[in-house]
Amino acid sequence: MVLSPRRAWRRLIPAIAWAMALVAATGGADGRAEERLEAKYRATLSGLTIGTGDMVLEIDRHQYSMSGNGHTVGLMRVLGGGAGEVAAQGAISGKRLMATSYAHTIRTKKLQIVKMALARGTVKQLGVEPPVEPDPEMVRLVDAHKRGVIDPLSASIVPAAGEGGVGPEACNQKMPIFDGRLRFDLELSYKRQATVRTDGYAGPAVVCSVRFEPISGHKKDKYAIRYLRENREMEIWFVPIRGTPFLGVYRLFVPTPLGPGVLEATRFVVSNGAARAGSLGARVQ
Repeated sequence: MVLSPRRAWRRLIPAIAWAMALVAATGGADGRAEERLEAKYRATLSGLTIGTGDMVLEIDRHQYSMSGNGHTVGLMRVLGGGAGEVAAQGAISGKRLMATSYAHTIRTKKLQIVKMALARGTVKQLGVEPPVEPDPEMVRLVDAHKRGVIDPLSASIVPAAGEGGVGPEACNQKMPIFDGRLRFDLELSYKRQATVRTDGYAGPAVVCSVRFEPISGHKKDKYAIRYLRENREMEIWFVPIRGTPFLGVYRLFVPTPLGPGVLEATRFVVSNGAARAGSLGARVQ
């Protein structure tokens, strides 16, 4: 059956809603992290709120851990709601996050579960439920596509670079992402600077253009994949995570045939371990 572009996007709205709301929430296992980022996000489509998500990041000089959740709200829940949880943890090598584990659970009309174990960017173990069924129309995922990758959660934290950490250099990178089913590249390039303000943060942001390039695990002729691949207007905004050499996602912009899709932080607060131990930790950046 061939779907019209508009009908295809209507089917994808609930998935877009939870995906945009499902932002990294990181929680340290031992409570000794030097810095902790707590953030909340709101996802909108054509100005209407379609989802929310929570984020917490705990990170020190040698390791990090992340976990998060998101869900659809309002009309999106009526049309076919979605919710999910995601988690990742690993080591820090220089300014690179090297995940050792990643997992996500997605609940729409179907339950999807992915669990991965990684070592230096190579997938060592992978569990996917339900299993991927053989499909001649799908670009085959091979072992080479599971090497030199980063999970989508860890990819939301990038090295600071340039003046104030938000210089144009921060956008000069290509992210080889694997989420357990789909292997794709996100190629970032500098677009402009911006000044933003939300609960817990006020200051500069670097705005990067984003190019999506599917590698494997997808159907070549799928409308949404083709639309994203040909899209030249997607943006991702990064702001500093105070006390660390990293930036976190502040805003994501994806134009769609149904209007602009936007994920934006409504809270972005950093505290450090010493301050939390004294019960007064939140720092406005």
